Amino acid sequence: MKKFFLILYIIAGLQVHAGDAGQGRGLKSFAEKNPGAFKDAVKLCMEFKFMMIKLGYTDCDFALAVVFPELMRYSTYRDEIEAFATEIAYSASLDFEGFSIGHFQIKPVFAETVEDFVANNPRLKKKYAVIDYGGNTSTITQRRNRIRRLQNPETEIAYLFAFIDICKTRLSLEDDDTQNNLWLVASAYNAGFCYKREILEKTGKTDSFPNGSGKTPAWNYAQIAVDFYRLSNASKK
Repeated sequence: MKKFFLILYIIAGLQVHAGDAGQGRGLKSFAEKNPGAFKDAVKLCMEFKFMMIKLGYTDCDFALAVVFPELMRYSTYRDEIEAFATEIAYSASLDFEGFSIGHFQIKPVFAETVEDFVANNPRLKKKYAVIDYGGNTSTITQRRNRIRRLQNPETEIAYLFAFIDICKTRLSLEDDDTQNNLWLVASAYNAGFCYKREILEKTGKTDSFPNGSGKTPAWNYAQIAVDFYRLSNASKK
């Protein structure tokens, strides 16, 4: 396992100069402009993959690819993100429901939606009992506890995998088309997974990472995710 990540880290530093795969501004371009954020995100992937495996999760490379752009964003703005997260946790105001928290940059409102899906699906309810809180936001204690779960790596991971499980059903993902599935799931993670598949197929082509649509420079979130997945799999060969 350690050898795999060492190889990934070395190849990552080399292959980002080899050209992007697919359409949109992908990983190569972003990594060239932000080499420090890229390398820090790869290190975070190492840590999170070990944790995911220890917790019993599978398809970890897929999950990490979905959030790899967020790990690069987190690495770039780490101090500001952590300081603001502390403020959010203290107030737990509904005004902060749309702000991102943690390594995976999950919004409380996003987490609420995941919880709601989990609470209403017996299979997910059993599988993700650690985040089975029904998406309730009526009290400051409930909101504060959700923020704390998003700041805890283990429950942060549970939200991510629950989201992916939800997408498998909502987006009618094909078992034999991993990279297209990843492109759709990453698009949903970036835009909002309540969008229908046909909407995500359009919005996912927009270059809006890391600062939103219409702001430059901009890269394609889903393409970065797919590029990183290809990169991590290439390092196993």
